[in-house]
Amino acid sequence: MQDIFFTIIIPTYNRASLLKRAVESVIIQTFKNWELIVVDDGSTDNTKDVIAAINNNKIRYIYQENKERSAARNKGIDLSKGHYICFLDSDDYFLENRLDLLHKEIVNRNFPQAFIFTGLKYINGPVLSYSDLEIKSHKNILDYLTYTIIGVPQVCIHKNILRTYRFNEMFRIAEDTELWLRIAQNSEVLYFEDQITVIATEHEERSVNERRYNSGQDQLRTLKHIFSSSHSGKLISPAIKNLRLSNTYFSIARYYLYQKKKSKALINIILSLIYNIKNKQTKHKLNILLNLCYGRILKEYRK
Repeated sequence: MQDIFFTIIIPTYNRASLLKRAVESVIIQTFKNWELIVVDDGSTDNTKDVIAAINNNKIRYIYQENKERSAARNKGIDLSKGHYICFLDSDDYFLENRLDLLHKEIVNRNFPQAFIFTGLKYINGPVLSYSDLEIKSHKNILDYLTYTIIGVPQVCIHKNILRTYRFNEMFRIAEDTELWLRIAQNSEVLYFEDQITVIATEHEERSVNERRYNSGQDQLRTLKHIFSSSHSGKLISPAIKNLRLSNTYFSIARYYLYQKKKSKALINIILSLIYNIKNKQTKHKLNILLNLCYGRILKEYRK
């Protein structure tokens, strides 16, 4: 029996309407040596029926009581048989050459036991791509991984690394960054250039939608853990830490602006400026601050 090269893990929760596209994007891969593990994190919709209707023996459906996506991904890792483990969110999808390009580059590099990441494109939105020069411009790889948010669907990690390092189930936002930093301290990090084969979508139910969720507050909790003396994140440069904290406090402020909670928005705008005043968003933040002082909320946050 042929060894499985790639395991793809999709955690999902009540996204039956989007899940089929994600699963089918794996099925149509031009590279065929893969398995797909769908971990249903306690869905109450027809997720199970969607997977059953596909009827593909390379797909395994696992149901668990709702424990959040970090626990779902860890469950998939436990069950994985592939040499390299990739992740896909149920609201995103792969282009058909995703695994083929990954495989060719892995073979060219003599099967590295590494943390690998590639670019990403948003539907009708920006392309996220990087360069070796950009990566090397940072003081260390931990700085880069903190400054540049690498999404879970962008990565492919050798199974031996994920036998040691798992997602911390205490966190639900920035849980990916927290794991990447622990991995990067002791493992090789590789960027496969010119592979823009992951497509991300925007929709109202995303966990980072600031109109509906205070995701910044959850992110702040994770960052405080990352920047503590007991975490590998203690090696991150102060400037990068402050920039990430500034952006997070601004995210919290935007949530409160959408909720029309002016005093809480004001406090978090001030904290954002304290942590990083030299920022391309500073002018916008000061404009919000002045308006809040006069009891007004900018038009973009009134919707």
